[in-house]
Amino acid sequence: MKTPRDTLLHRHRSIGPRLDRIREQLLAGELAPGQTQRPAPAAALVQAFTRVLVQAWTELFWCCRRAWCGLAAAWVLILALNLLSYERPPAGPTAARSSSSAISAFFVAQRYLQAELADSPPPVPRTPPPAVPQSRSERRGVRLQVA
Repeated sequence: MKTPRDTLLHRHRSIGPRLDRIREQLLAGELAPGQTQRPAPAAALVQAFTRVLVQAWTELFWCCRRAWCGLAAAWVLILALNLLSYERPPAGPTAARSSSSAISAFFVAQRYLQAELADSPPPVPRTPPPAVPQSRSERRGVRLQVA
């Protein structure tokens, strides 16, 4: 009894020598000593680098693109919420002065409360150091205006 393999081999037995000749011609052309063309080292390096990048892209990012898209959407949402909740600082130096004076008043009140709770005398208020006269070179920004 003949198997399907035997039937196929018998049917295509005449093609074998033609395939052998084609194989010999290709090998002779590829293995000829004067015709071997190797790519330049720089081109081979670029090809290898490109291959590594493509492989890294497919293994790291392409396989889990849904997760990366989810992370990107989360970051876009975070940035949008951050921009929407942005408050501009108060303009001008007066706001900074008033807040610093309020903070210093708060600390003075805290010291008085601590002294009261500890039954000790209230702290002596600090006096600013006396103003030292400036030399003329330091007073360049001050100009007198005569009306």
